[in-house]
Amino acid sequence: MKIAVIASFLIAILHSILFYGQKLGLSVFLFCLVLGFFILGILEKNGKIQNKKPLLLSVPIILLSATYFIFNNSFFYVANIIAIVILFAVMLILAMFEKASLKLIINKMLNLILGPLEFLEEAIGSIIDTIVDLFKKEKEPKTKNKNIGKIIKGIIITIPILIIVLILLSSADSIFSNELTEVLNSVFSLDMFKGETYINLYFRLIIIIGIAIYLIAFLYNILEDNFCEKDSGKDKVWKIDTIVGNTILTILNLVYLVFCYIQISVLFMKIGDMQNFDYANYARQGFFQLMAVSLINLVIILITSKKEEINKKLNYTKIMNLLLAGFTIIILCSSFYRMYLYEQAYGYTFLRLMVYFALITEIILIIPTIM
Repeated sequence: MKIAVIASFLIAILHSILFYGQKLGLSVFLFCLVLGFFILGILEKNGKIQNKKPLLLSVPIILLSATYFIFNNSFFYVANIIAIVILFAVMLILAMFEKASLKLIINKMLNLILGPLEFLEEAIGSIIDTIVDLFKKEKEPKTKNKNIGKIIKGIIITIPILIIVLILLSSADSIFSNELTEVLNSVFSLDMFKGETYINLYFRLIIIIGIAIYLIAFLYNILEDNFCEKDSGKDKVWKIDTIVGNTILTILNLVYLVFCYIQISVLFMKIGDMQNFDYANYARQGFFQLMAVSLINLVIILITSKKEEINKKLNYTKIMNLLLAGFTIIILCSSFYRMYLYEQAYGYTFLRLMVYFALITEIILIIPTIM
């Protein structure tokens, strides 16, 4: 899997070179060619190709990808991409089954797209193992570094969640945004979020890492024995590792601790010299973003809570989930109070009343979640 991991990153870098900030053209043809050879080569090496006749579908795929540097039509720019993805998926499914019905093709096509999400943890683990193997000099017992590896996995999984949460919180609260910018500038000693070069670099790195992880997870998905079975049987119950889940919860709770402190000290208690502070304008920011954050928190709580471990004893995971639920209530109250201040300044509307209703509904949902 090490070669597949390295190749996946090389393909992700190639994708960035060909497509980031570039118009579609010869790049589509080149990328389809490289990606096709890579995936089909992996399948052939693992003995997953049962029928070679469907590989003839590579001809229309190549022809469609070649149209991007021959023609310039906005409609076919989108239509051809969709057609290429569908044909590629159908080709892989037909090649992996000797006989395939229309129902099977549709089911497996959905599995090809959504199935890799179940293998994100394995994909991240493969990346970490590959990096460790490249730099370590001697083989060490895996048991010693097992927990450290899981913590690193948790941190890597948290990064995209943390980016989304920080963007939402920063857009919701100007004071939190200013504090976050100052912290980042003091830590890195450079204006990270002011230069376009740095912004482009960050986005490129995020896209490259995201594509590489998805591609590795895609390989795990299609190489799994169950994928080639016509009857999938029982549905899998996806569970997150305890250490990984605790790492995610700990990092998010630290961020929410700072954010909730700002909400309590500035918005609720109005501590400090805030006489000329425009609360109505401040309140207008972010109640929709905070609603989105609260929904993300609910999903994380449900994922990291294992039903089979329900008991009266408190453990670290439950404590972290309770803290996250508590911070979520504060965030919802902040959103509610912002709407109240804004409504006091500008009056009632149907939309603002519906926001009240949505917020109260979310608060009610927190109660059974905590229980």
